[in-house]
This record gives sequence, C-alpha cells and structure tokens, in this order.
Amino acid sequence: MKRENKSWVLAVLILASLAFSLVGSARPVQAIDKDIAQRILRASVKILTPFDADENAGSLCSGSMLDEEGYVLTNFHCIGYPDDGIQDDDLESMGLQPGDFFNSKALSVIAVTDDPRKLPKPTYVAQALSADPVLDIAVLKVIALFNSKQQIGDTLPVVTMPLSDSDSVQTLDDVVVVGYPGIAGDTVTATEGRISGFLDEDGDDVFDWFKTDVLVNQGNSGGSALNEKGELVGIPTQRLRDNSGNVIYLIRPVNRAVPYIEEARRVGASGGQIATPSNNTPSAPTQTTGRG
Repeated sequence: MKRENKSWVLAVLILASLAFSLVGSARPVQAIDKDIAQRILRASVKILTPFDADENAGSLCSGSMLDEEGYVLTNFHCIGYPDDGIQDDDLESMGLQPGDFFNSKALSVIAVTDDPRKLPKPTYVAQALSADPVLDIAVLKVIALFNSKQQIGDTLPVVTMPLSDSDSVQTLDDVVVVGYPGIAGDTVTATEGRISGFLDEDGDDVFDWFKTDVLVNQGNSGGSALNEKGELVGIPTQRLRDNSGNVIYLIRPVNRAVPYIEEARRVGASGGQIATPSNNTPSAPTQTTGRG
C-alpha cells in the first residue's frame, strides 16, 4: 500500500511537470500596450461614400489615417465597384461597372473617433487620389471639413497609423483588426487573432494575401490589420468560403499598397485630381468570395 502511494504521487508529479512545461512553451498572445491601443482605435476611421444614382444610399466601410496631411488607406470596394470577379447586381442596376467610383467626384465622408467608447463623428470630406479596383486598394486625401466652409490647414489634428514592413510578417504572428463592422452598434471595434498563412493567388511566388482567423465582417473591410507594436501590416479585405462552409479571412499586405500611397502623395502635392483606376486583369476566384 505504501509503495503504491509513492508510485501514484510520482506519476502525479511527472504529469504536473509535463503540463507545466507545455504551458510554459506555449506562445502567449502579446498584449498591446494601452497607449498603443488607444492610438490605433482613434487612427481607424469610418468611411461613408454616397452613390450618385441614389443620394439616399451609400457604402459604409473602414480606413486607416496614415498621416497628418489627411491621407487615408482603404479598399477600393469602399468607394467603388471593384474588378475582383464578383458580380454585384445591385451596383450594376445603378449603371455602375467594375472600376467605377460610386460617385462622379470620388468623394467620401471621413468620420473620426475621438473616444473609442462613443460614435465616430463625420469630420472631413476626402477624395480618392490613387486606386486599383483589381487589388482592391484606394488612397484618399482629406480636402475639406464636413458641413463647413472653413478651410483646412496643411496638417490635421488626427491620430495616425505607422506602416510596418509586411514582408516581415510570419505565420502565427499576432494580428489585431480594427474597424467599423456595422454590427452591435457603430463604435470602433477591435478583434485579435493570428496570421494563419499566406496565399499566392496568381502563382507568381509572391504572396497576395495573409490568411487569418480574425473575422472580417462587412463594414470592417478597408480598416486596419496591426501587429503587436500597433503598426499597420495590412488591409482586412475578403473572406473565402468553400462548399463545406469552411471560411478563411484575407488581409491585403500593406506593402502592396505602398506604391498607391506614394502615388496619392505625388498627386496631392501637385494639386490633386480624381484618381483614374488601374485596369489590371483580375484573376478568377477559386472559391466563393465575399468582401468584408
């Protein structure tokens, strides 16, 4: 009896030690510093884009404020009909074709969050200066105050989102998605998860997407995908669903957007004009694709 008790105790100690070592070796989710969390929530903006064909309707999306000059990064499908192989009967019924902006001046209202616990406030009017309907990328620039004849200054009192090198992102890296998903109220929302992998959509050995387990809901797309330092690594854009109902969410790496950011800044510095969308040839989706 005494010998059996010792064996039982020894077994418990071994199992406890093994369990402790497994827990100790597990990769913890990195907690974002509170100051960084407040910054990324306030640097995420809500984008409201009206339709020319129906003044009472429009698109609600998310975006990232890039700098104090008022450049905003988002998805093209937040401001126009993307050329991504997904037919949209509602848009086509309004006379829109892939590559068209929702309104003739490519204008959107930018709503800013001052307090993450409160609703965003329509604050600025922005115009698209660079866009690609195939990659689903657009860069806007603030050109006026919303519902005000006051002139804007050279710099704006906004919180901004620093860029990261998305080529440095690895599978299982932590990622936080911030935006306005349009569910459970209109306040800014953050969800976290991991980078699940990479997707090379066109087989050219250059990855086109980060796969992630973080939800990308309608309204959340165009927003911000960030690393644990609060740096922008990508744009939450799409979800893929197969015939079995499995879903994976896709983030466009921010490095793919850098040329469009640079183009928008060149256009903005020269006085600005409405963007002319690129006419790249889209690749056909292999699964049922849905925009965020």
